[in-house]
Amino acid sequence: ARVKKETVELYAERVNKRALCAIAQAESVRYKLLEGLAVRRACYGVLRYIMENDAQGVEIIVSGKLRAQRAKAMKFKDGYMIKSGDSVNHYVDSAVRHIHLKQGVLGIKVKIQLPYDPKGKDGQVYRYLMSLRYLIQNLITWHKCKTRGKGKDRHHMLRIWLVALAR
Repeated sequence: ARVKKETVELYAERVNKRALCAIAQAESVRYKLLEGLAVRRACYGVLRYIMENDAQGVEIIVSGKLRAQRAKAMKFKDGYMIKSGDSVNHYVDSAVRHIHLKQGVLGIKVKIQLPYDPKGKDGQVYRYLMSLRYLIQNLITWHKCKTRGKGKDRHHMLRIWLVALAR
């Protein structure tokens, strides 16, 4: 069955913050490597650019035959990255790209942890419980514990302060 010309509609929307888009940054690393830039230099440049634009964390993995015949993987990380729970689906943007070079194929994986943004412009709005792990890591300030009493009656007091979101 053929599709008529009038039935297909295509919408393209501009990305608000290019630094927080994993697809754009994976393509950026890809083009830098195709130009012949060294892997470490290309990845650290992109990593710094992403972190300067308010990302909570970044992870870039380049794998394949980087210099020698033997394939290996290089990981570049910065900041905080959640790996489990439902928040990963809402707060981590990821992309995979491949480069076909003369010596073989290189794989690029980029993961960006988006910041919490109640307005939904730059980060994620996801409010539905925001997962307990995300709350514990980002919204609660942990302070050192104090000891009270002597001998057997000695016990530790752990203070937890909830940071007020001034918005």
